[in-house]
Amino acid sequence: MWTYWICATTTGKKLAKVEPTSGSFSRRMNGVGSGSHEFVSSSLGLGGTVAARRASRLDLTRTWARTLVQCWDDVPKYAGLIDGKSRKGNSVTISTVEMREVFKYRTTFGLNGYSGFEDGKFEHKDQSLASIAGQLLWVLMVGRTANWQLPLILPPRGMAGTQDRSYHDFNLPIVETELNAIQDAEGGPDIDFEPSWAADGTLQWTSRVGDLSGNTLEWNLAAAAPVLTDFGFVEDGNAQGNIFYAVGNGSDRDLKVATSTSLLAGDDVALERILQYSQERNRTVLQGNANEARNTFQKATRQYSLSMQADGSPGLSKVRLGQTVRTYTQDDDWLADGWQTHRVVGFSGDLTSTIKLQLQPQ
Repeated sequence: MWTYWICATTTGKKLAKVEPTSGSFSRRMNGVGSGSHEFVSSSLGLGGTVAARRASRLDLTRTWARTLVQCWDDVPKYAGLIDGKSRKGNSVTISTVEMREVFKYRTTFGLNGYSGFEDGKFEHKDQSLASIAGQLLWVLMVGRTANWQLPLILPPRGMAGTQDRSYHDFNLPIVETELNAIQDAEGGPDIDFEPSWAADGTLQWTSRVGDLSGNTLEWNLAAAAPVLTDFGFVEDGNAQGNIFYAVGNGSDRDLKVATSTSLLAGDDVALERILQYSQERNRTVLQGNANEARNTFQKATRQYSLSMQADGSPGLSKVRLGQTVRTYTQDDDWLADGWQTHRVVGFSGDLTSTIKLQLQPQ
């Protein structure tokens, strides 16, 4: 069954067990999920007087400083930082975002802050892409006060590789932007931040960086009474192309551009795509970005979805972002007979036991 807590974001300390009247959430790999939960206002906050309960209620719902955790069998499956609330009548709706949203508001400046008048930089040479992603996660928690700290378990850093990256202060590098560039690079890692309870009962997030996986889950959709429902897919050609230009730093003739092209067959339509990496000066890096985009988007992307039961077999406790899912189909209108292999790239839920998985072909 579902349980809910409000925790302090920077320490992970449990502040109050709460009970929403409605709500939903989504978890995303390589992105930011979100949630929205409604409460009866009077159910939030403690105190012997109206003023005391109001002060407690306001403190429990402080934006960014508080995180709402939704647990299945007391295992956190979604942890969203409160980024807003709206009151209507005797109810309040709290909106939340996953931890990664904070990275949009953190730079690579470090302890010294901005030093763009000098050549302040955060530089890494001969490392793997996963290692450089780990360096970016480390530096986002380096600041001049304790407010920069987060209960984030960092991935390994300093692993040898062939990649170089330099983040110059005068370019105002944002950690989330640079993490996305690492993901977009050829051979770039997947990234997830998985919530859990630490040994002392506080909330923490584990940084998962690399080739994410887990135990393989299997379902037979051709069975007489399949345990999965609402199996479907969405195909999207809005990012599709056959020529990709990765555009980096510079202007006019000094603009850094790399191109990756795939040949067209039959009556396919030629499509050119321009991808912006405004801080990148290295043409080799840009070429990798262009190649990865071509590999990913030369065909329309297809995302599958299906609904499972959190208390089913296998259930929600077995689901992790990045893991493999195999589904067996027969006589389907769109899919070939046999086993289809996918990866879990997201999942979402509400206050019921129904969980919707988002899958991509593997």
